[in-house]
Amino acid sequence: MKNTSKLIGIICLAAVILFGMAACDNPAQSVEVDISPALSRIVVISQPVKTLYDLNEEFDPAGMVVAAIYADGTYDEITDYTVSSPLPVTENFPGVKSVIVSYKGKTASFVVNVINLAKEKCPPVIATVNGVPITDGEYPFSSGIVLKLELPPDAPADAQIWYNPTGLNPGIGTDRSIRVSDGGTINIAANTLYKIAVCHPDYYNSDILMLRWSN
Repeated sequence: MKNTSKLIGIICLAAVILFGMAACDNPAQSVEVDISPALSRIVVISQPVKTLYDLNEEFDPAGMVVAAIYADGTYDEITDYTVSSPLPVTENFPGVKSVIVSYKGKTASFVVNVINLAKEKCPPVIATVNGVPITDGEYPFSSGIVLKLELPPDAPADAQIWYNPTGLNPGIGTDRSIRVSDGGTINIAANTLYKIAVCHPDYYNSDILMLRWSN
């Protein structure tokens, strides 16, 4: 009986040893823990070299540098981001367009300017004071100055003259812009910057004439 109990004990001990050795040699028993910091945001460090596009021109990301910023303050430059926009960036309509960069659920954006190279620019306005043509510049103020504005002979049909006395650029219906009829006049106020342009919905605005009378 004693020998039988002793044999059983030896067998149990051997089984425990063999089980422990098998557990140590089995990779499936190990647990790997991901200690990488969480991604906080992404930023566009450098915009692409090309930021001016014609309509329907393919977007070119060359030169763009994007970085991933992590919760511990570290960052890495990344290249496996995607570039998207609600519509193709340069499609259909000119103007300032947002380019959206995405990476692992985070986004950053910057803008490009899209123009229609086939669209022409309006010729500049003709401005005179007392019959004397004037150009960009600052002039001495005196009471009773009247600025006359006329469309140039080569202006497209239906062109309009708009000015803005607030320092903003003029344009058809833009904030604080005022329309002047062809041959119309402006009573000049002192220390005010007047920006004046010939505008047309199917053309680019003319070069802006900037005038100021100071006292």
